[in-house]
Amino acid sequence: MDVADLPAFLTADEVAALLRVSRETIRRRARRGELQYVNGLGVFRFPREAVLSLYYCGAPPEGPR
Repeated sequence: MDVADLPAFLTADEVAALLRVSRETIRRRARRGELQYVNGLGVFRFPREAVLSLYYCGAPPEGPR
C-alpha cells in the first residue's frame, strides 16, 4: 500500500497492514486513546493523518536516507 494513495479514513485492517501489526493491536490502541479514530455503527475508522503520524513515528520523512 502506497501512503500517497491512502483514503481520508482507513479501516482497522488497512492500518494493521500498513503498520504490519494485528487488527486487534490497532483496535486496542484506539480504545486506550493512543490512536485517533471515529466509531460509527460499531466500525472503527482512522483518519489518514493519525495513521501517518504513527507510520512516520510522529514526524514526516525529511527526504532520502
